[in-house]
Amino acid sequence: MISSLSIYRRFAAVVVSSLALGILTHNVSSQAAQDGPDLANCSLHGTYVYRNVTADVASFGTVTLDGAGSIRFDLRINTADANGTSGRQTITTIGTGTYLVEPSGIGVADVTFSGIPLPERTYDFVIAQTNDGYAERVFSVVREGGVNDQLVFAEWVLRSAPANAGC
Repeated sequence: MISSLSIYRRFAAVVVSSLALGILTHNVSSQAAQDGPDLANCSLHGTYVYRNVTADVASFGTVTLDGAGSIRFDLRINTADANGTSGRQTITTIGTGTYLVEPSGIGVADVTFSGIPLPERTYDFVIAQTNDGYAERVFSVVREGGVNDQLVFAEWVLRSAPANAGC
């Protein structure tokens, strides 16, 4: 026969275990909420507006990502005229390549552009804003510099996403 004290001890052990599990679960889920969701290539899917203004060079255009690691740029770059005149020129370039997103939202894209000096560029980027694990805003920096070797710090803002976007 089980004594009243034994039942009380078992009940207390269950209550303490349940409380400990609840606290542990709350701490883990709170940390996950603070860190955000794990991100991946599928977090970047759709067409983003590209904007950069640095050191007398401005560029804009679109960046299209397929969610599986392929990237395409369609850019207009306004810079000083290459002929040394005081005028300006606009360079139109298309770039294609691949990208990889780490769970932290930091990633890299290797891109080959047409019609510009040093056509191969590497973009280091971070997903700055998400909605349910889906990138809405990205900050990027080009390792090699721009057409005039200037710093390129470009922002990508989501313009349109496919209906099945996200992970």
